[in-house]
Amino acid sequence: MAWQAARKAFKALEKKAGKRLSESSFVKLLAQFPEGQIAMKPVKDAALFLDYFRRLAAHDDLFQETTLGLNPLTEDDARRVLEAAKILINFLEHRLK
Repeated sequence: MAWQAARKAFKALEKKAGKRLSESSFVKLLAQFPEGQIAMKPVKDAALFLDYFRRLAAHDDLFQETTLGLNPLTEDDARRVLEAAKILINFLEHRLK
């Protein structure tokens, strides 16, 4: 849901710019707007982290497979996702004003 909230913030930026983008990568979306090109490193890192997390979440069944040795996602993982989404949403919110 944090990823979806960040995507909605991008949709608002798309609407303001009169663009319609079908890209799902936050890194690639950020690069398509002047606002994204001036983004500071924490914003770009948050976009990258959310992209990675989305790819992992799409295959959450991997975490159930015991032979791979992956640990289940933790509360700390959830906090990191929420923090990354908050950073990205706050950045985009200021660009919409």
